[in-house]
Amino acid sequence: MTFTIGTTHGIDFSVYLQPQPTYYAETTASTLWDTTNSESEAAYLRWGALPQTIIPERPAAVRFEPITYKVKEGDNPSIIGTYFGLQPSTIVWANTEVKENPDLLRIGQTLVIPPVDGVLHTVSESDTVAGLAGKYKVDVAVITTYPGNKLGGDAEKPLIIGQQVMVPGGVMPYDPPQPVVVVTPAPAPAPRAAAPTTRPATTSPATTRSSSTSTGYVGSTGCCRWPVTGRITQNPSRYHMALDIATSMGTPVVASDGGRVVVAGWDNTGYGWTVVIDHGNGLRTRYAHFSSYVVNVGNYVNKGQLIGRIGSTGRSTGPHLHFEVLRNGSRQNPWNWLP
Repeated sequence: MTFTIGTTHGIDFSVYLQPQPTYYAETTASTLWDTTNSESEAAYLRWGALPQTIIPERPAAVRFEPITYKVKEGDNPSIIGTYFGLQPSTIVWANTEVKENPDLLRIGQTLVIPPVDGVLHTVSESDTVAGLAGKYKVDVAVITTYPGNKLGGDAEKPLIIGQQVMVPGGVMPYDPPQPVVVVTPAPAPAPRAAAPTTRPATTSPATTRSSSTSTGYVGSTGCCRWPVTGRITQNPSRYHMALDIATSMGTPVVASDGGRVVVAGWDNTGYGWTVVIDHGNGLRTRYAHFSSYVVNVGNYVNKGQLIGRIGSTGRSTGPHLHFEVLRNGSRQNPWNWLP
């Protein structure tokens, strides 16, 4: 017996009744194909609603106020930015301590997270809406109409000292960093795998191909090599002119080029166990956060020679190498010096 129950796109959907047991061959969310278990090959489509749960999409929560976040292992401004859908620069600009040196986050450190990209400004005496708009390169209306600022579109409304004003899309004025003065730190105890001679040996356990020769130190080549292989967790930017390269604790780190060691020890500014090599002609490289180092100040090292091992000393959120290239004291983009 067949009952027609409706037509869709010109196709009749019917119910076919047959007094034999049935089994289900294929199931979809809204239809069920049944095939009889008899000698005949009769089959029918049973059209009906099957149990299913539909979860509607929900828009992401919108916030207009800053929140706080505690730094976890492995964090840096780039990674934290991805957590909240923000640019790394927004994170840096909102936190004075980070702005001064974005490389030196520490686990457990509390950061302010703005609601949108831009500049979160704390009002000081004589600040005005027009002044902030000019400073951060936005229209006045961008500030006055932002709900979190509670200005109601009034550009003349006085700001309160200490009030936080969000400047969506604002850009912090760029202050060029001062040249880095590399000072040899006072001697400090440090774990060492070995103490090299002033003129290093010809081979290195950290590389399969060394630039050394049987005569010892061969000088700088003028071309840098990668000091370690790993995952780039933070690229150079105007607030972080360095490469952060994450890899396993204890991984060997080698000299990017030949030169004289001018720093080998503890850095009190947050870099932990640090090595700096002078390659001549105003060029230096810095290697920070070592777990151990194997050179002393005054040693000469060849390109590719072991100088230390990956660690997380100083203000660091996980094992990685902080690698800088400096020219006459100014930080350079390492990508311009690496192959």
